[in-house]
Amino acid sequence: MHRTHKTKSHSTQGTPDMAAKLFLKPGPGRLVFREDATEWPAEGEFASTASKYVRRRIKDADLVEAQPPKKVKAEAPTPADALATETTAADADKSPRKRS
Repeated sequence: MHRTHKTKSHSTQGTPDMAAKLFLKPGPGRLVFREDATEWPAEGEFASTASKYVRRRIKDADLVEAQPPKKVKAEAPTPADALATETTAADADKSPRKRS
């Protein structure tokens, strides 16, 4: 009598996502091109590790993980800016229109 192996169903629950999104920039002294043959920006950009090309560039240290730049918050409009916008809209309504 021989034993039969029961195969376990492989669940993907609890496993980390294989395709991470990383902020990458060229390694020191390196010029790296994207898959579409455009130059990788020196300041870096987000890229998915789903691509074999990107994973190979990371493995070869052509691309290195870096800290993304902090987002600059847009300044809130001042009351004077809001007034200027309202005045401009009001002026547009008062402008003479050409008659056909």
